[in-house]
Amino acid sequence: MSYFVALVLLGCLAVSYAAVVQGEGPCPDGRVSGESWYEPNCGKCDCGNTGYTCYSCGVVAVNYDRATCYLQTNDSANYPDCCKPVLYCIGSAGFDPSKLQPPATTFSTNAPVTKPKITPKPAKKPTPKPTPKPTRKPALRATPKPASRPTPKPVPKPAQKPQVNRRG
Repeated sequence: MSYFVALVLLGCLAVSYAAVVQGEGPCPDGRVSGESWYEPNCGKCDCGNTGYTCYSCGVVAVNYDRATCYLQTNDSANYPDCCKPVLYCIGSAGFDPSKLQPPATTFSTNAPVTKPKITPKPAKKPTPKPTPKPTRKPALRATPKPASRPTPKPVPKPAQKPQVNRRG
């Protein structure tokens, strides 16, 4: 059953593999619009009028029993065939037992589990705070009074002639 699920998943990968990178400006190595080329490590690029686009394999994640199966890609094929992984399991045509991953190492012991001894660190003595130096308050200074203006002297009124009351 798990082999069937793995084969179905690999079939889905045939439709959904790809990673795309687009470059602006002239195509590399003097290539011209309409030209295509293959890159090492399973990639293909196309030169366009305003830049170029490169395609490569996307991420492949397949859950399978690594003790009995392995994934292999055809690294000598061009894109996109180099992206298609093939699942080989014990009994499959072309199966190579040397490509199986070794089983994960497990540690088993019958020894009783002991907790490590934790010795508490001695408490640090609080560092005494330095006593602040006494501060001297500045002496109060007399504030000088602002210079006062002299009071204007009253302007004398012109002398009035005495009025004589004449009756006639």
